[in-house]
Amino acid sequence: MLCAALDRGAIARYNAIGPQALGDLRRNNGAPPSVLKPELLAKLKVRLQEPPPDGGLWTSSKVADWMAGELGLAKVGVQRGWEALKASSGLHSGDVSSCPIAVGIM
Repeated sequence: MLCAALDRGAIARYNAIGPQALGDLRRNNGAPPSVLKPELLAKLKVRLQEPPPDGGLWTSSKVADWMAGELGLAKVGVQRGWEALKASSGLHSGDVSSCPIAVGIM
């Protein structure tokens, strides 16, 4: 019966709001970010100016590990590391002029 109730709820939202009611409603629920907080992203932006501990390149898993250490958590998901990397490096803006790989191929 739970599925039927959920279906009725989805149908009611669709009828009231339209197609946008069918997406993931958690994104705009008004809750503050729990991991990707502005303060953490600002610290990450500074940290990204230096190489990671292994001397290689920053990856989403390395960013996630750094975030876990900063937040006192055992682990942060790699996807959160990727989201933080995009947010801190400006990759989400569409501006590729500061990306050496993109500049080399354009």
